[in-house]
Amino acid sequence: MSDPDRVKQMMDMYADGATLRQVAQKFGISHERVRQLFENRDPTFTAKIAAGREEAKILQRAAKEQERENERKRPKGVCRICGDPIYRPRAKYTCSPEHQQIWNKIKLHIDSDIRRDHIVAEAKVIKANESKYTKSQVKWANRVLSNDSSVFKPHAFVPKSDAHNTFQAWKKEFGHKVQVPDLHD
Repeated sequence: MSDPDRVKQMMDMYADGATLRQVAQKFGISHERVRQLFENRDPTFTAKIAAGREEAKILQRAAKEQERENERKRPKGVCRICGDPIYRPRAKYTCSPEHQQIWNKIKLHIDSDIRRDHIVAEAKVIKANESKYTKSQVKWANRVLSNDSSVFKPHAFVPKSDAHNTFQAWKKEFGHKVQVPDLHD
């Protein structure tokens, strides 16, 4: 292969995305010699390729940033309090901090999965430290961990408690938009 054809092949390989070092390894010469050959053939070649690569990187960064922005704008679910879409970055259940406060007060009463998880976690703590608890508490923990369904049933609110008042206000304001659980108020 003649020297101009060889340099053309090197330039094509470099233009296709290979580094000077990769081109040099393929042709068995140093990367500095590859650069010199490029300079002798076309003094602006490496600068044009570098500018093109930099432009491609800028476009990639812009595309990734646009993707992140689109992800931030995409709803992450539906607010359990009002039924509106959730746009907050790390929010799971509510669309606003105010609704998060309401959710924290009534979630054990209106979400049976969260209630079950909470009860099971509490029972595991009791079982891990049985000596610190009464016999009836340990007996209850055993029932929970054996999946006795009676311990997972919704219970009535304590009348006029903070949770009860919050639930009543939620039901009055948003009950028509969100499925209201059948609870003993």
